[in-house]
Amino acid sequence: MLLALCAFVFTGFAQMSAVSTGKVFTNNLQTSVKGVTEVTDTLIPTSFDGGHPVKYTAQSGGYVFGTNAYGTTPNAQVFGTPEGKTYKVEGVILWVGTNAIDDGNLAVKVWNFIDSTFSTELVSLDVPFAQVTTTTPNEGGDFYYTVMFNSPIEVADSFAVGFDVGSKTDGFGLISTKAGDGGVDAWQTYNGNWKNVPNLWGLDVDMGVFALVNAEDVASKVEVTFNVDMTNAGLEDGDTVIVTGNFANNWTEPGTDTTYFMKDDDGDGIYTLTVEVDQNYELQYKYFKNAGWNGGEWNGEPNRTVTVGTENVVLNDIWGLLSISQETLNQVSIYPNPANSVLNLENLEGVKTVIVSNVLGQNIITNNVSNVNMTINISDLKTGIYLVTLISENGLARTERIIKE
Repeated sequence: MLLALCAFVFTGFAQMSAVSTGKVFTNNLQTSVKGVTEVTDTLIPTSFDGGHPVKYTAQSGGYVFGTNAYGTTPNAQVFGTPEGKTYKVEGVILWVGTNAIDDGNLAVKVWNFIDSTFSTELVSLDVPFAQVTTTTPNEGGDFYYTVMFNSPIEVADSFAVGFDVGSKTDGFGLISTKAGDGGVDAWQTYNGNWKNVPNLWGLDVDMGVFALVNAEDVASKVEVTFNVDMTNAGLEDGDTVIVTGNFANNWTEPGTDTTYFMKDDDGDGIYTLTVEVDQNYELQYKYFKNAGWNGGEWNGEPNRTVTVGTENVVLNDIWGLLSISQETLNQVSIYPNPANSVLNLENLEGVKTVIVSNVLGQNIITNNVSNVNMTINISDLKTGIYLVTLISENGLARTERIIKE
């Protein structure tokens, strides 16, 4: 299925010079994705619907959408996500008009595009230029080159797909639509800043970059609040506290997206961040000090894990102390039941407090846990039913009913 999408965006500055080769290409894009079963939609820019595909060279040498002496790279094509849907970007198709490069790599990328700004690079995959040239061209000398990502990239708003040719200045160029076709969603980086192609080159065109996606209904969301106690973490002035995980675009590298920076607004040493995840989500996460993978609570695995249901969740963690899971909490043994004078509790790893309360919810006995095994004297309690509640260091709880004889 071919979809034509656009998001109308403009900025203003001086234009560069481009020249059309004059040759019009035929778009038979649909045949290029046969057999790619995980792709449900191929997104193409609006101006390709009834447009006149051509190849533009740069007056200074090279190609408008590719390598040129101006150094306009990376190149990106912006797409929108329909309301009530998310896309999982599985890959990218490049409509290549020229590739005479057989060394180095072409980087294929996906970005978030929020408020006409490239906010986050979500993925970058290097492809050898020599590999691109192995594709058999069409009669016109052009060809489609498909790149599939190792893992799909989920997007729920406007996003961009594109490529970066690095420092190369000639030998690689993409097909685009023709001036007058009304394209508005092609972007390039020039002198370190993203610029809209219609204003940069004076061409209202879109480039031959097409997103391969799966469309899914937006799942119901719940809030997860991360609280991590950094009191004994040795923070210094200027240090940042970051959380990342599978919820963060599948483990965004710490420091590359400020969305996942945590804050301690009241100065109590507890850093906080709230995010949204899908209901019934198997959450994996970990805390980091400062940018990069070397600042984690510990090296490598394990990751912190928790199952998020249909209600909002608050996670209370301590830096460097692996939180107890609900499954571990369920391994605590409480016996005998019924009991007469003494209650035994075993396997209390990660449990902070044990509370014995009556059926009215009134706390009768509260014990802080200092050992993995403990006993509680209940000989003074009246005969009846009581509740024993285990509270873990990260706020999880388990309650068991006992009978006092």
